[in-house]
Amino acid sequence: MTQRQLADALGLSEAATSRALRTLREAGFVETVIDETHAGRRLASATHAGLQTFHASGAAMETELRDWLVREGFPYEDYVADSKRLADLLASLTRTPASTRDIPMKPDGSVNL
Repeated sequence: MTQRQLADALGLSEAATSRALRTLREAGFVETVIDETHAGRRLASATHAGLQTFHASGAAMETELRDWLVREGFPYEDYVADSKRLADLLASLTRTPASTRDIPMKPDGSVNL
């Protein structure tokens, strides 16, 4: 992804994105290269160490979420199953354009997963 695309996706200025990428690059989490098709652009991608750190932080957040749901009395297994069904439904809608008649609906208008 280009620095501009990354800045747009994050809602940051290009200068702020450049500073953040420099810090991440120095830490070994990101690498940037000159775009071969356009010398004025830089392409950024995560390094192996960056991906490992990202996934490790996600695991900690998942544990925090699970603990909170359990404390609030919500069965975590139901949350995971519901999330998977929703992700599958959304993926199927983005892969194949579907009309609303193709989506299983309950009489009250909610989606029947």
